[in-house]
Amino acid sequence: MSDAHPEKSDNRRRRYWIDPGFQGRYLRKILMLELAVMAGTALVTFILAMALMNPDFEAGSWWNGIFGGFGVMATAFGAGLVYMGIRVSHKICGPALRIQLDLEAIRNGRKDTPITLRDGDELVELVQSINSTVEFLRTMEKDSDSSAAAP
Repeated sequence: MSDAHPEKSDNRRRRYWIDPGFQGRYLRKILMLELAVMAGTALVTFILAMALMNPDFEAGSWWNGIFGGFGVMATAFGAGLVYMGIRVSHKICGPALRIQLDLEAIRNGRKDTPITLRDGDELVELVQSINSTVEFLRTMEKDSDSSAAAP
């Protein structure tokens, strides 16, 4: 971390596996996409291999590189999808958990601190709406208290 933004180092998310249910469903969908890509790759490879086995079909040795490259590409693509799935889903699950915990605190009487999110998190508009609603309720409560206290 740079010295210009020391506050960011304390605000880093330390856990990426925040909501295993949601993130697991999200990753399963991504892995299903990966399996579909791998199945398509296997089908294309099988068809090309059958064409190469035909004695009338002439091709250079570059076909072997293509066959090996398909497997490497599919594996790298899958690893990249899993990595991106975790990175993207934590930007949703983290704020959702923060909102849930802060709403419980508000329900229990703590209304003095607004909900804050990290840079790059999703659901910012929702948090802004919640914060403005809580501020409005706080103002209404103060007005109600001051009018009740006046004789």
